[in-house]
Amino acid sequence: MMVLPKPLEISFKQEFKRIQEEGRVPYITDIELDGMIINARESVITALEARFGVVPAEISERLEAIDNINVLKDILKQAVTTISVQEFQVKLNEIPPSEETSEE
Repeated sequence: MMVLPKPLEISFKQEFKRIQEEGRVPYITDIELDGMIINARESVITALEARFGVVPAEISERLEAIDNINVLKDILKQAVTTISVQEFQVKLNEIPPSEETSEE
């Protein structure tokens, strides 16, 4: 992940906000979507860690392969309601590969 220097970050945010206000950005940009996906993955891991402690590497690796924000939201719901990390892993493995990637 790349972190912008503070002055450049401020400038970027100001310019982005100006463009949005002009109505030239009527949709979520790829950068925003990437951030949402990363955040969703991290939320799933955080929920599992809070409930079960250590999260198996297989789960983390499997989550990295998923970039469909809607699927990740559903997975987060499973993470907070599943009975065990093993049950969660079974449900995670049941997700068809066709659903893992966002349609563009």
